[in-house]
Amino acid sequence: MLNRLRRLLRSFRFRDGAIQGSPYPIGYGVSRNLARRDLDVPEMPVRFVEDNREITQRLLEIFHYSKEASKAIELMALDCFQSQDGGSGSWSVAPELPDGTKTNPDILVIASDLASRRDGDENVIGADILENTVLETLFFGDSFFQLGIEKEGISSGDWGIKSSIYMPTLSMFVKRTETGFLEGYYQKSVGGTSQIDFHPFKIIQFSYLRKKGTRYGRSYLKKSQAITDWDNVRDAEYALSKVALEAGVAPWLHIMAPGKTQQDLQDYERRHQAALNSGLILTHLYLDNAAEIKKAASENNAIKPLADYLLDCRRRMIPAGFPAWIFTELGYQGTAGNDLNGQPAMTYSRLVGATRSMIGQGIKKAITIELLLRKGYDWYTENGKFEIQWEPWIATPGQLAMEEATSNEPNQISSN
Repeated sequence: MLNRLRRLLRSFRFRDGAIQGSPYPIGYGVSRNLARRDLDVPEMPVRFVEDNREITQRLLEIFHYSKEASKAIELMALDCFQSQDGGSGSWSVAPELPDGTKTNPDILVIASDLASRRDGDENVIGADILENTVLETLFFGDSFFQLGIEKEGISSGDWGIKSSIYMPTLSMFVKRTETGFLEGYYQKSVGGTSQIDFHPFKIIQFSYLRKKGTRYGRSYLKKSQAITDWDNVRDAEYALSKVALEAGVAPWLHIMAPGKTQQDLQDYERRHQAALNSGLILTHLYLDNAAEIKKAASENNAIKPLADYLLDCRRRMIPAGFPAWIFTELGYQGTAGNDLNGQPAMTYSRLVGATRSMIGQGIKKAITIELLLRKGYDWYTENGKFEIQWEPWIATPGQLAMEEATSNEPNQISSN
């Protein structure tokens, strides 16, 4: 591991440290009609999730059109940076390692400076950019942002991370050797006509359930069967709109008086059509005795069952692990008390913790790069052990008691 780190450090050229590439897909366009039933999405994917074009299109549709899935993941992204008292917290470096060893004071100072460093009106590596990272990683399996590495002073150790920029997830590619060694990243244009390469130090990649040595993670939405459920939502919406339209355009019935012949009916139809074609507004109609004009009553009884089915399909779009009762618009009012011992909330809390761990791996890489730039490789190999810690996040009073009982087990992520 350290030999690979030394190799990457030696290959980094400081003249390439400034921001490169684009935060938008190169050759930006709207994805249209990949299949007959596809919805328009504002990003044309260049890299496909799991190398599957249809899966990628469905995930983009869910990302932009499913209120349930988007709201759930957005809630997760926000909760990762919320503390127990309702404040907005972010990451920090723990002052001690699990074995009681003190973290090197220089690491604490450098990491604290990095955590509070700002690029314009946003933190370089704070909740501002990391919330979007959580959103995209859980949807598409990966998220990327680029570090701007620039010189701050005149000495050799004055290089540091000065800025960061979001990179479009579905335009970014990873280069690894057959043995899993990370060679770098590149951004590819729509159509593949151009490519921008990045040194591994320049890109922070966040991945969900990525196996060691592989290039990309897995979509949490794909894992939770959201794609199948989304197709059901689309089918139910189409069927309901069709039935509702048919019920809303019931025809007018012109009932002739008894004794009228077919010729009388045809003569009446011609007169009535001529009056309509004249453009005049018909304010009076004179009918024979027992004749009648009325709108046909709809006998379509499928609207309510279809509406109920659509509601059920939308409920299924809530990803696994999220407490359903937060979606009151789907008819979950007052059901929180039915959750046995707050289990859904506790499951969701574990998901928050797992997501924080995923974020922590990317933060760890950023701190490691900052330490290498400021202190050098030899210093890092001797003093570079640290852990990431987070503000506690509590969902229920019952979980608060459990958290207090296990308070000696901090939510930390090792640097090794």
